[in-house]
Parts: sequence; C-alpha cells; structure tokens
Amino acid sequence: MSDKEEKSEAVLILESLSATLSQLFQHKTSDSHPDGLSSAMVIKLDGKNFNLWSQMLKMKLSGKGKLGYIDGSTLKPLQTDSGYHKWQMEDSRVKDYMIESMDPSLVGNFLPFSTAKEVWDSVKTTFFDGDDLTQYFELKRRVNRVKQAGGSVEVYYTQLQGLWKELDVRRPNPMTSPVDIEKHNSLVQEDRVLTFLDGLDDRLDSIRAIVLQQKPFPTIEQAFALVRREENR
Repeated sequence: MSDKEEKSEAVLILESLSATLSQLFQHKTSDSHPDGLSSAMVIKLDGKNFNLWSQMLKMKLSGKGKLGYIDGSTLKPLQTDSGYHKWQMEDSRVKDYMIESMDPSLVGNFLPFSTAKEVWDSVKTTFFDGDDLTQYFELKRRVNRVKQAGGSVEVYYTQLQGLWKELDVRRPNPMTSPVDIEKHNSLVQEDRVLTFLDGLDDRLDSIRAIVLQQKPFPTIEQAFALVRREENR
C-alpha cells in the first residue's frame, strides 16, 4: 500500500471515529435532558447577581414548561399516584439544572435539598433583598441621576432600562384586577417617559416638546424611537 493510500485510510478512520463520538455525545445529552434543559445558563449565580440570574432561570424554565417546579404550581403528587415517578424525574432535572447554574462555591449549600422548589426557596431567602428599602431607594436615586450627558441616546436609554428592570423585580405590580393592572402599567409608562425626556440633552428640546404633545401619550419604547430618529436625522 502506498503512503498516499495509507494516509487516506487513516483520515477515513479518524473521520469515522469522530462521527461515532459525536453521535454518542448527542445521545447522552438527549437522554440526560429530554426536556430540553441541556444548554447551560450564560449567567451563573455568584451570590451577588440573584435578580439577573433568577430572571434568566425563570425565562428558561417557563419556555420549557417547567416553571411550576419552582413556583409551586406543579404540585407534588402522592407517591401512590401513577404520575409520581414522572414528576420526580422532571423535578430532579430542574433541580440539577439550577445547581449547574451556580458558582461551584455555592453548590454545597443547596445540593442537600430534595426538590427544585426547596432549592429555589432557599436561594431566594439567602440572596433576594427585594424587601430592603435601602436598596430600592438607591435604585431610585440612580434612575434620577442618569442623564444623557452628551452621550448617545441608545446608551442613556439602555442604562435607564436596566435600572427599571431591577426596580420591577423589587417592586412587582401589586394589582390583581386586569383593569387595575392596565391603569398601573399606563402610569408607570408615563412616568418613565417623563424621566427619559428630562434626562435628554438640551439640544433635543424640540423633539422633547413633540413627544410631550403626542396623543395618545407614547410608551417608553415609542418615545425612545422618536428621539432616536430625531438625533440620527
């Protein structure tokens, strides 16, 4: 056999081995996470980023129909129930996913809990400081101090949006009636538009006046779009 033929054969063997290993890996991943919780969280809980981590976790679990395992809406059946085994397996997967999304230094604190909800409740009790009025006050102060200050509208708007999201986590809408919820959200939107306009540079006075005269009054997203178009123009 020539050197060229030996080389070609070696390449084929390596390609075959690579394909086999890839199939085995995919099969293992599918078996381990048949519910789709295979992709790792981009953000890992480190003890200082609970708000961001919890939002991403809830979004991931909600997208896979598993949020009920941490908020309590997916009730644990009796051990004699025919659906208990399935619930136990899915709950374990959610718990594993949560543990894997933590910094290694925190894992030992939450691994002993037997259910995903117990892990969630413990993490929330440990790190969530949403009831801390001082933290809320500091966020409000930061919102009031953020200004465009000669920078781009996009950066200014993004800073405000980040702070507002943190405020929403700490002070969720207390309303229960759909009508009251809509009114509350409308007032919040109006207040945020006014805050956004107030922090704009003076050179944008004309578009500020135009936004204030809009009927119906715009949402914060609509107000940002109007200001951004004017600045670009």
